Amino acid sequence: MSFIDELKLRFVQARNIAPELAKRGAAYARGRPVNRPDVEADKCMAICLHCDEIPPDLGVNHYDPATGMCDHPKCKCHMTIKVKWATTRCPLGKWNIWTPPTTVVTTDEV
Repeated sequence: MSFIDELKLRFVQARNIAPELAKRGAAYARGRPVNRPDVEADKCMAICLHCDEIPPDLGVNHYDPATGMCDHPKCKCHMTIKVKWATTRCPLGKWNIWTPPTTVVTTDEV
């Protein structure tokens, strides 16, 4: 990869992570969860590893286990970090932000 290509990639990554950092900070300030449970993060990673958005000409997944990066044109994310953050979602709509399950109290329990 040329220096210019590497620079372009880093720019895309910075552009993608900046709003995620802001969302994470806002969630923390509001007392909301900022991390997904490991089980949920593993589910997100499994979805990424079996992504059906693979171009037919490539025939391979976009995820590179050596770098932990997804090189899908709409993603370019560091997946080993992104799947752990509760405030992130897949740019392709494969998985969403994580919110803790709510407990419903019925009148019989009160």
